[in-house]
Amino acid sequence: MMVSIILMIVIGLVMLVIGILVGYILRKSIGEKTIGNAEQKAKNMILDAENRAETVKKELVLEAKEEAHRQRNDLEKEIRERRNEIQKSERRLIQKEESIDRKLENIEKKEESIINKEKSITNKQQEMDKVLKRQRAAMRQPCIRTLRARPRKMQTRKRKKSSLERSSVVLPITWQNPRYL
Repeated sequence: MMVSIILMIVIGLVMLVIGILVGYILRKSIGEKTIGNAEQKAKNMILDAENRAETVKKELVLEAKEEAHRQRNDLEKEIRERRNEIQKSERRLIQKEESIDRKLENIEKKEESIINKEKSITNKQQEMDKVLKRQRAAMRQPCIRTLRARPRKMQTRKRKKSSLERSSVVLPITWQNPRYL
């Protein structure tokens, strides 16, 4: 019996060791499965996070592209508006230049017309001076001839009369031409 007890103890101890080993192996196996599951969950979580990050990144890139597109459109619109304003300003300047050119041309025509009128007036004045000189010379010669031919009494009357005649002819011309005053 003793042997049987010892045997029982040894079998109990072997069973205990086997139980511990089986427990250890089971625990290890379950632990590895759990760790494997945890690792798989962690990997899945990392993949999900990477997928979400990639999605967020794509959304941000898309938003950035849309914002860049909006800004480009706004900038192009502003550039078009400025070009239009510049073109309007250029058109106004061209119109002002054309207006100034027309006015300058009119002034030049008026100046030319005035110069032509001055020349015409100068020519007429010279002609009038020549005519006046001829008239004065013509008026003096008949007086001198008649004075010599008539007696002294008549000459005095004639002188008075001729001076009156001369003054009546010369006066209107003197009024017109201040040079002879």
